[in-house]
Amino acid sequence: MNLEEIREVLKNHKALVTFIKKDGTERIMHCTLIPEFLPVLLGSSSEKSKEVLPVWDLEVGNWRSFRIDSVTKVEKL
Repeated sequence: MNLEEIREVLKNHKALVTFIKKDGTERIMHCTLIPEFLPVLLGSSSEKSKEVLPVWDLEVGNWRSFRIDSVTKVEKL
């Protein structure tokens, strides 16, 4: 999946995203980009990376990110 496909899934669903971390370990993140789950932001960056996607981690309750090229699976919940 590419950046836009992953972003579109996360804007409409909660999902489990599996990716390989920098240290080589696998991570499964329960995350989303559904607006009602996101905190209110006072400011935001206008720059968007095409390599890294920030998402709301539903288990941690904070922003996390992953490299698009490290994603091995996206499972809608």
